[in-house]
Amino acid sequence: MRTLKSIVLLSILSAFAFQSPVFANQKTGLADSPWPVFHGNLRLTGQSPYDTSKVDGTIKWKFKAESGLETSPVIGQDGTIYILDHKCNLYAIDPEGKEKWRFKAGEPVLSKEWGGLACAQSTPAISQDGTIYFLPMSGHFYAVTPAGKEKWKYPIFTFKNAWPSPTVGSDGTIYVGSEVYPPTEWNKPEEKPAHFYALKPDGTLKWSFDPGGSNWVNSAPAISDDGTIYVSANDCRNNCNNTLFAFNTDGKVKWKFAPPNGVMEGSPAIDKEGILYFSAKGRNDPRKAHFYALNSDGSLKWKFPLTNGASITPGLSNDGKIYFGDWGGIFYALDLNGKELWRGQTSKAFEALSSSPAIGADGTIYFGTIANAFFAYTPEGKEKWRVEVPEGGVNAGPAIGADGTVYFTSVPGELYAVGSRVELKTSSASANTATTSPTVTPPSTPKEPDVVWIIFAIAALMTTGSAATIWVLKKRKVISIALFGLGVISVTLSAYFYLKPKENVLETSMTKRISTESYNCPENIYVEGADLPYVTDDSGQKSYLEEEEIAWVETNCKDAKWPGSENEKGKEADQSTGSGKPSNTTNTDKSGCPRRVYGHESSGYYGVYGMQQIDMTIKEYNWARK
Repeated sequence: MRTLKSIVLLSILSAFAFQSPVFANQKTGLADSPWPVFHGNLRLTGQSPYDTSKVDGTIKWKFKAESGLETSPVIGQDGTIYILDHKCNLYAIDPEGKEKWRFKAGEPVLSKEWGGLACAQSTPAISQDGTIYFLPMSGHFYAVTPAGKEKWKYPIFTFKNAWPSPTVGSDGTIYVGSEVYPPTEWNKPEEKPAHFYALKPDGTLKWSFDPGGSNWVNSAPAISDDGTIYVSANDCRNNCNNTLFAFNTDGKVKWKFAPPNGVMEGSPAIDKEGILYFSAKGRNDPRKAHFYALNSDGSLKWKFPLTNGASITPGLSNDGKIYFGDWGGIFYALDLNGKELWRGQTSKAFEALSSSPAIGADGTIYFGTIANAFFAYTPEGKEKWRVEVPEGGVNAGPAIGADGTVYFTSVPGELYAVGSRVELKTSSASANTATTSPTVTPPSTPKEPDVVWIIFAIAALMTTGSAATIWVLKKRKVISIALFGLGVISVTLSAYFYLKPKENVLETSMTKRISTESYNCPENIYVEGADLPYVTDDSGQKSYLEEEEIAWVETNCKDAKWPGSENEKGKEADQSTGSGKPSNTTNTDKSGCPRRVYGHESSGYYGVYGMQQIDMTIKEYNWARK
């Protein structure tokens, strides 16, 4: 009997011993990190579990990439931030803003239509074992280790103006879309139609789906709690209508929904009940757009009309609010029944709002705009603060770290880390700001020459010269030695006053600064929040202006640029709607050809001039066609 019990016990222990290594070593699904994938989680809600109430818009540090950035940052389990730039570089950056490593993933492509070299509009994803998956435009999908070494690559193509970011299912399967090789750009045969891929963690194909010769599978996949995978693509088995597909994990289509005369350029977000939310611009005229809510079976729940195109993945807050923006610069808040709660008009620009919002656990909403700004809004629609982002603005959604730090990328190619003023003063991380590039062109403020060290330097020259002369003439050696001694003392004192740390002019009061004739007016004035004007020094450090400082600048510095229109102090933000100050980046000159023309004869045409869209008359439209 004892022998039988021993055999049974041994069998049970053996079974657990055989299985336990599998369970102990098997790491599947997304990383358990603050922001492992585009829009933060599998349902793409943009909702963070971390509090950001202390964040006041203070820039902790900035990291300059080699090229432009249009992808969102993601964050690993150890706090490492990963970004992908337009030179095909994947960067790993530590929480202090220092580069850990970079991985070169092929070469960028040249777009005739959009201009310039490009490589990245697809945000990376991080798995439980730390592997970083990403899709550059260089022709392959990559898997890279946390140490920056290539694990494998799989041939998948995407091109400029497509954003099929990958995600990782709970079983470790990696899902990502592709784009057809555009013959209009290269005059080469098409590689193959776009597909939706499911890859195993070892880089081999699990299954793929062909939408019937489609030109792209564009969105980031969203995965509901029941495992259904949602992605948009052109359904070329059905007149190439843009369609939202619902897939089982084996690649079978559960259902599909085609927004009438609509095109999805963003991704769907899914709430806890399985309801999907997404926007679709008008197919012929982007302004004929709608925001949709679908039930989990693909039936329409409601739709909300928009007045401009939209390509944002909406944010879904824990308290049941939906946040998104459109190309006209309007930022919306709806409830789960499609009722508008509020809207805020930000600065207008071409496709102004393409940055998908992130939401802190405290309810603050974060998003950027091409019109040179990054915003924080309260849940009631009031602007809390903004960061000015010159020369290109923000095109991608932000990420939120475990300590509440908000990270976002700028089109010119910088990664920003935004925290609080108190945090910056008390954190040793602020010492690293010297390794990053400044936010803006700082005002030029020359420092006064230190007269004291100059006096001692002249005294040193005179005394040592006199001593040398007396010594050479061999007269009065005692006086010569004394003069040499005074010379040495003068040299020492002049060196001391020369090397003594200089006072930072920007840290002194404006009363002292403006009392000197050497003070120059600042070139730029920036505003944090609604009423905190500041200037910056050469390291990007802020110096806030007091009332008498503001009055002096307004009186004496006519060329100083305030936020708003050129050389004109911008109006305060409309706190009731969250509307912002007007942008200074638009070009309204219609004397030349527009970059693009949109619209339809029945609804009217408009052209893209510079970074602004302007209505066109029929005569202007016909002229542009010719």
